[in-house]
Amino acid sequence: MAAECARDWYGENLPARGAWRVSGLPIDPARITVPALVAVPRRDRIVPPDSTRALAASLPGRGCVPWSETSRTLAAIDVYLSDAVQSRK
Repeated sequence: MAAECARDWYGENLPARGAWRVSGLPIDPARITVPALVAVPRRDRIVPPDSTRALAASLPGRGCVPWSETSRTLAAIDVYLSDAVQSRK
């Protein structure tokens, strides 16, 4: 799995090209219907922040909170998850 992720996600950038598949089925982030959390790093040699932001922008809701604001980030996650749980009741 790790080799597949390194090759397909980072080397070939299949998610950004709309060519990511799992068990032969296409994965389209815009069609995700469950809550999702995208952690955007400040610095990362493998996954640059702009790549992560592109994934976050393709998700429904498109919420993005910088990790540098840890306490506010955790509060935002708490609110987001609480709202998500409430909307499913």
